[in-house]
Amino acid sequence: ANDDFRLATEDTAAGNVGADLSSDSNLHFSDDIEGDARLPGVWDIGADEAPTILYRSVGYDDSDLNTVSATTMIASTTATFSTDLPANIGVGDVLQYGTPYQIAFIAGRTSSTTYTVNSWDGSSPTATTSANVSIFRAHERLDDWEDQIETDVNDSIDDSVSNYVLVNQDLVASHTAMFVPCYASTSADDLAVNINGWTTATSSYIKVYTPVNSTEVGESQRHSGKWDDSKYRIEVNNDHTLSAREEYVRIEGLQIKLTCDSFDSAGGLDVRPQVGSSDIRLSHNIIKGVLSGTSNSNCGIQIVSADSTALIWDNIVYDFFINGNTNSGIRCWDGNCFIYNNTVYNNNDGIRRSNGEVMAKNNVVFNNFNDFTGTITMDYNASDDDESGTDPHWIDISPGVNEAEDWARAFVDYANYDFRIKNTLSPLYDAGTTITDVTDDIIGTARPVHDAYDVGAFEYTSGRPGYRFSPGGTFKLKGHFEFR
Repeated sequence: ANDDFRLATEDTAAGNVGADLSSDSNLHFSDDIEGDARLPGVWDIGADEAPTILYRSVGYDDSDLNTVSATTMIASTTATFSTDLPANIGVGDVLQYGTPYQIAFIAGRTSSTTYTVNSWDGSSPTATTSANVSIFRAHERLDDWEDQIETDVNDSIDDSVSNYVLVNQDLVASHTAMFVPCYASTSADDLAVNINGWTTATSSYIKVYTPVNSTEVGESQRHSGKWDDSKYRIEVNNDHTLSAREEYVRIEGLQIKLTCDSFDSAGGLDVRPQVGSSDIRLSHNIIKGVLSGTSNSNCGIQIVSADSTALIWDNIVYDFFINGNTNSGIRCWDGNCFIYNNTVYNNNDGIRRSNGEVMAKNNVVFNNFNDFTGTITMDYNASDDDESGTDPHWIDISPGVNEAEDWARAFVDYANYDFRIKNTLSPLYDAGTTITDVTDDIIGTARPVHDAYDVGAFEYTSGRPGYRFSPGGTFKLKGHFEFR
């Protein structure tokens, strides 16, 4: 609409589906309108070549995932396997095959036997027919990926090819984007991570996420809206669990746990870009605190940068609370924070503004010592504090005669952290406003399901009665009526 025809980084209609014209008999060329190289075999359609997405998987497992002894045939960017691969194999995983060893990286999944694969730089990998193949996670822990040193590559990948797992951290210069899919294991990822030392830009961003769709992996690695030890999780004691110091970073679908007994100012997600403007996106995460002792000023999500812009939506944040301290669910220390459709429960401060500009819409924030702290632009938020003076469309979920019964009407089982909307009688149902940046809920349900956005991280999906009665006005009956 504004005449910017650069191809979106994650485009699937034109990305990697063009003909390679580098050897065309009439006119051969190998760059795009900006002078960026088009890689062999993976051209985009149109004048612009989008940044090449490099996938590198993380999972706390160094074993060969090819437990069915499948062989592979690779032609162009398609790998076909002799039998169905296990369901937990997906994007970012490393294929090690041939003699001498070659490696390729899974970039997409068509079926349990057919995958899209790329070489280390995103181009077509070395072709092969009926080769034995081992399949590994690229790195065991998220911090191993971030370090980008050969000793932190999965130990089971052969030394002769392990250096190809590493990438150029200047994503702008290499015209790439870095995607880091995180996979479940029997143990939690237990090392603190600081994403730092990269060069990023609007299209050349870092995305750390859990693969969830069948085009990525055979079995979702993401939670279903409630903490689940069988899905990917990162758990750290007395330190920032996951920090990001770069300007263009997206964190999506993780389970993040911060445990502190005497540590101050830590964050489950701690984001503080270092230079200039930024585009930070935090969505679909579950972030929980386990705080004790004297821990103070710890936050589920904290944004610390004067020039940063952060979009925070569809997250669940809870249990950042110690009586008398200043721990927060979501805290904006500085910058511009847009906080939409989150569920924030049982913190000292639910959503807190210390500085910068904060806009909050469609959030449900309850059972915090203070639901909202600081000057915040608010609309359509649900709270058990009286926000009628600051939120034009405040939704009252304040406790009445029986606090537990009031909140029980809103959620399926809030006491056990199941924050799904209970039914159409919930005060959160159809109570929100449309937000163009928010298109789904925490588990991927498209918004809205019914007449309007629901408030909080979840969208109610079950049926609704054919007729509904709204409060207010006059209703008269004459004769015999039966309601069911």
